[in-house]
Amino acid sequence: MIFSRKIGIILIMSSSDAIERFSVKEMLQQTDSELVSADISLTQNVIKDLTGIEVEAPITFNIIGAKLDDGVTLTTSTTLPITLQCVRCLDQFGHTASGSVETEYVKRPETEDQNPISERSTVDLTQQLIDTIVLAIPTVPVCKESCLGLCQKCGENLNTHPDHYTTHPNHHETIDTLGNHIRIK
Repeated sequence: MIFSRKIGIILIMSSSDAIERFSVKEMLQQTDSELVSADISLTQNVIKDLTGIEVEAPITFNIIGAKLDDGVTLTTSTTLPITLQCVRCLDQFGHTASGSVETEYVKRPETEDQNPISERSTVDLTQQLIDTIVLAIPTVPVCKESCLGLCQKCGENLNTHPDHYTTHPNHHETIDTLGNHIRIK
């Protein structure tokens, strides 16, 4: 039977407060395939130092580990509140993003997908935590699916002025006329 329990975490902090090492010694000593879990929190400053991304609050990562024959697999997951800019209307909006990354750590890596475990039975979680954050953020952030975007001629936000084209019927003709009088030499 597989069940979960909390484990003690040894985090070694560098001078820049970035996570460097996560101890898997207890997991490697297990004789069964028991799942273990732990939670760690990172402050906004650490996250900005690691990723360059500004978040609204500290982020808590849940780490679930399972023993393999020659190592462990660690899954990091998080939910983070973030402010994004809509690609259609350019307004900023609050968003809660969720992400999860699974990484295999072994004593003797044989493929590119495997990462090394140190002689002290620690693993470097820095890249895995960065990947978890970056993969949680949408690549094309939209404030809402029904976002109308901006007027292609004048840049007016069509969400705040949905009747823009009907209230300004000659507005765009004037802009086009002005554009025709500009000459570049």
